[in-house]
Amino acid sequence: MNANILVDTNVLVSAYDRAAPDTQRTAIAVLDTLVRRRVGVVSTQVLSEFFVAVTRKICGEPY
Repeated sequence: MNANILVDTNVLVSAYDRAAPDTQRTAIAVLDTLVRRRVGVVSTQVLSEFFVAVTRKICGEPY
């Protein structure tokens, strides 16, 4: 039996962030592993936090 693993917002943001290529590579590898094992899950809360984080970054607003 596989246990589901909740993906943290920071992992998604890091996978999206081209400014830190080493961190981005690591985050993508983690997400890839979770997908291949079919154990990664994302909550609506995490998706909301991800949206806020990346749209603030795009719009130039401070965190």
